[in-house]
Amino acid sequence: MSIKRILTIGASTIPGEVILPHLMPKILQKNPDISLKLVITNSRATFDSVRNGEIEVGVIGTRFESSEVDFQTVIQDDRLVLIAPKGHPIVKKNPLSISDLSGQPFVNRESGSGT
Repeated sequence: MSIKRILTIGASTIPGEVILPHLMPKILQKNPDISLKLVITNSRATFDSVRNGEIEVGVIGTRFESSEVDFQTVIQDDRLVLIAPKGHPIVKKNPLSISDLSGQPFVNRESGSGT
């Protein structure tokens, strides 16, 4: 029995928990000579792991400026959507700008998140 090469894929939360689990079986079908290992962290940690050579490839939701890695966009037109309770004054703003959000309660992801 031959030992398979392990390909380590790093991913931020959404690609790692939602997208890649569906793609990994297809990758293995096309590449039966490898095994896959998935490491899920935030975008910054995944980027740093690729840049430092700790993992071979990463899938994240943002770009960090660097001459040490190559980026390839795989999903175009990703967007964030604002939600608010029905009748909230911010819903009446059209168009809505970032400055309109100043002073509003806000839930934010951890530092290093692509969001």
